[in-house]
Amino acid sequence: MFLVFRASWRTADSVRGLICRRGPRRQVGVRPIDPYLLEQSRINKRKMNHAEVRFWWDLRGNQFGVKFRRQHVAYGYLLDFACVPIKLDVETDGSQHEDSESDRRRDVLLESHGWTILRFWSWDIFHKNEMVINTISAAIEDLQRGTHA
Repeated sequence: MFLVFRASWRTADSVRGLICRRGPRRQVGVRPIDPYLLEQSRINKRKMNHAEVRFWWDLRGNQFGVKFRRQHVAYGYLLDFACVPIKLDVETDGSQHEDSESDRRRDVLLESHGWTILRFWSWDIFHKNEMVINTISAAIEDLQRGTHA
C-alpha cells in the first residue's frame, strides 16, 4: 500500500498510527524505529540537495559490489548513505557541519557500534569526484577483508 501525505500537518502520533495500519514489520529483538525519524527519512529522500543527487548516482545499484541505502535510520540518527552489511556510513556535508559537536557525538556513537564513517564536503563531490569514489572503493575493500582500522 502506498501512502501519500504531507509531513507538515502530521504529528508523531498520527504517523505512528499510519505505520501500525500497514501491518507488523518488526523483527524480534529489534527496537522500533522512531516514527519522526522515519518520516524525516522519507522527506529527505524527496528533497536531496544537488551534491546528494550527484553522489547517489555514483552509489546506487551495485556499482561497488555492495548496496547502499539513502537516509537510513540507525541508533536514532539519519545516515546519508549507508551500506548496512559492512557498516559503512558515507556523509555529504556542507559548510554548516564544519565544527559540529553533534556530528562528533553521532560519530562516536556509531563507531562504538562498529560503523565506519566517511565524510566528504559537497564541494569535493562536484570537483574531486574521482578521489571520493576511489576513497569509498578502498574503504569497501578494506571492510570486506576486515582490515579497516
